[in-house]
Amino acid sequence: MFTIKRGPSRWNARIFSENGEEIAQIIKGEDPQFKLISKTENREWVLTNRIDGQHRRFSFSVTEAEKKQTAKAEEATGKEKEAHALLIIQDNIFMHNGKFYMLANHPESKSWQDYVNSPVRYISRLDNFPYSNVSEMDENKHHQDLRQKLKRFRGVPVGEASGLGATPEGHRVKVNDELDDIGLFLAATSYLMYASA
Repeated sequence: MFTIKRGPSRWNARIFSENGEEIAQIIKGEDPQFKLISKTENREWVLTNRIDGQHRRFSFSVTEAEKKQTAKAEEATGKEKEAHALLIIQDNIFMHNGKFYMLANHPESKSWQDYVNSPVRYISRLDNFPYSNVSEMDENKHHQDLRQKLKRFRGVPVGEASGLGATPEGHRVKVNDELDDIGLFLAATSYLMYASA
């Protein structure tokens, strides 16, 4: 489980492990980017909501931060950078280890009433998702129609998020073992999309 708390400024945050140890921080970078900096490893990642060259709601990509930009890297297009992304969330959907998942999903096991009245947002695995990759979702589809269609997919809960980063309890994200290796990325992007206000 991860707990994310805002501070010291509105767009910066600290991420804590289940035992209360600060393990990472989120720092506002150049618009629209954020840096995710590990306190336990000597690593940094860049988080941005620019997908396919466009700012997109409910979307983020996570790439390894380059320690020193080369001239060739600075000229790389958005598509080339996305090809090296460690995680791409597009319209709340992401793919990991060949399976599709959705943030803020209505799980199969929850009634509509329970889901709507719950402060918890579920992360679900979409076992019967009709696309073969995330980029295929946008092909020949109007964005608003796609958003409505995506809301209807229900999945198997494999994680959950709750709370706001500005409260003393913070924003909490818990993931099952199948998402453990990207748990830090999911915690940071969940905070930025849903809990940083």
